[in-house]
Amino acid sequence: MSKARGLADLGNVYNDGALSNRNLIINGAMQVAQRGTSFAAIGAATYTLDRWRGQSRASSVINVSKVDNLDVSGRIMSALQHEVTTAASDGLTLQNQIVEDGSISLLGQTVVVSCWARVTVGSASLEQQFEVDGGTYTFTSASTTLTTSFQRITFTTTLSGYTTAIADKNLRYQVYIRGALAHTVQITGVQLEVGDTATPFEHRSYGQELAQCQRYYEAIPVIHNLTMARYSQGAGNSNTYIKSTVTMRSAPSVTVSGTFSSAAGFAGTPTIGTTSTNGFQVIGATSRTAGYVEYLQSNSTPFTLDAEL
Repeated sequence: MSKARGLADLGNVYNDGALSNRNLIINGAMQVAQRGTSFAAIGAATYTLDRWRGQSRASSVINVSKVDNLDVSGRIMSALQHEVTTAASDGLTLQNQIVEDGSISLLGQTVVVSCWARVTVGSASLEQQFEVDGGTYTFTSASTTLTTSFQRITFTTTLSGYTTAIADKNLRYQVYIRGALAHTVQITGVQLEVGDTATPFEHRSYGQELAQCQRYYEAIPVIHNLTMARYSQGAGNSNTYIKSTVTMRSAPSVTVSGTFSSAAGFAGTPTIGTTSTNGFQVIGATSRTAGYVEYLQSNSTPFTLDAEL
C-alpha cells in the first residue's frame, strides 16, 4: 500500500505528532542542503537545497540560499530564501519539487498543500500549483499577497480529470512567486497531504530528512586512506566499491568532484566504473602490478551521486 493511499484511507483523522509520514514533500522544512547553502544567478531549473529546484523566467535572475534560526509561528526553523535581483516583465519566478510516482498514488484524490512564507524585501505574491505530465494537466491556487510576517498559505484541490493512461507521470508541485521589482521571499514548512484539511506541519528530524533526500542525491564525505587493490591474477588498475548510504531511486550519475592524493601509494584521481542503486565502482588512475595495494584519499567531497527526477 502506498503512503498516499494509506493516508486516504485514514481520511482527516490525525493527532499532531502521532500520525507520521503524512507529508509527501521531502525537505519541506529546508533543513538539508548537501549541494551548498548559497546559489547565485540561477536561470534554467537548478537544484539548490535538497529536492528543490529554483527557476527564472525570461530575463529574471534569482539567488537562492538557506537561512536558519527563523521564528516561524513560535518555532525556530530554516527556510529557503528566494531572492529576485532582476525581475522579468511578467515578474514570475518559481521553486518546485517533483513528487516521485505522485500522479499514480494521488490519482483522483483530494489533496491539500500548505506552506509558510513571507516577503522580506520589496513586495510579492505567491501561487501554488500542481502540474502533471509537463503541464498537460494543471491545478492552480489563487494568488496570495505576502506580508513581512510568516503566514500559512493553503491550497486544496482534487487531482482529477487525467486518466490512468498518463498515471505513470510524476507530479510537480510548484511555488510561483510574482513581483514586478527586486524582492526576497522566504519559504518553509511545505506540506502535501491527502485530505481536504491542512494538518499541523510534520516536523521530522534532520537524520530522517537527510535519509529521504539521499535517495535522490548524496554527497560522499571526505575519504581518508580507503584501500584499493589490483587483482592478483594480473596487472591493471586497482579498484574498490563504495556503497551509497541508502538505496537510491535509480543508478546514479556519479561525478568525481574532489581533489585526490597522487603521491606514491595513492590512487590519484579515479574514474567511475559500474553503478547501481546501491553504490558504484571506483577505478584507480594508474595501472599497477598484480596484487598491488594503494589508498584513495581526498581532502574535499570526492563524489556526488545524482538520481534526481
